[in-house]
Amino acid sequence: MKFLTIFLVVVFSYLQYAFWFKSGGVADAKILMLKIEEKEREINNINIGNRRLIAEVKDLEDGLDAVEERARSLIGMIKEDEVFLRINPANANSNYPRATLLDNGR
Repeated sequence: MKFLTIFLVVVFSYLQYAFWFKSGGVADAKILMLKIEEKEREINNINIGNRRLIAEVKDLEDGLDAVEERARSLIGMIKEDEVFLRINPANANSNYPRATLLDNGR
């Protein structure tokens, strides 16, 4: 009986050690949980970006206003009879910014 008790205490101690400290134990589970939380945050950020892109695509499909806005911001489109004023950064000799007037070919 004494031998059985000692044997069971040794087995129980080994199982506890393995559970808490060996590979696949509690420490590894905590690390995996942290990695899962990090990946969930990344997925959430990607989903937010995807929803933003979907809204932009829908806006581009629905009307010309979004296309015009993109053309203005990306390639500097100017409408007929429209005046575009661009403020350039100040040069080294001046305290004021330099203005450039683009008048659509006039």
